[in-house]
Amino acid sequence: MTTSAATGRRAYGNLKDEAASYIRAAITSGDLPARSRIDQDVVAQALGISRAPVREALIELTQKGFVDAILRRGAFVAELTPADIEDYYEVVASVFGLTTRRAVSRAKSLKSWQAASPSSPTPGTRLGWPAGSARQSCLQVKKIGY
Repeated sequence: MTTSAATGRRAYGNLKDEAASYIRAAITSGDLPARSRIDQDVVAQALGISRAPVREALIELTQKGFVDAILRRGAFVAELTPADIEDYYEVVASVFGLTTRRAVSRAKSLKSWQAASPSSPTPGTRLGWPAGSARQSCLQVKKIGY
């Protein structure tokens, strides 16, 4: 929860996201251990909000695997097994491998495009940005259509 220093009033954002961040932080910090019950009333009172956004946050966290929802019993912190952690890192490694392959492929396309049109000005030079700057690189990628 954030408050404005000038008015002392609460700066309202998306209450569901605020509740989800609060619960996620409590889970990842260890304040809510695995298999412990998450009390909607306690979370709502701690954040100064109603139970509805807390309920929505718990649904979102259930979908993301942070929370297990059991009908008529409540929401509980999900327990991570070593297999869950291995699966997570396999997915992350696959995503990083894919992004690296795509980046290399696009860099090769960019180099071949630059070699094919050496007389055209490098994007960004007309705006006064130095050659090789990050902004200029972004403009080159946008010009190609990536």
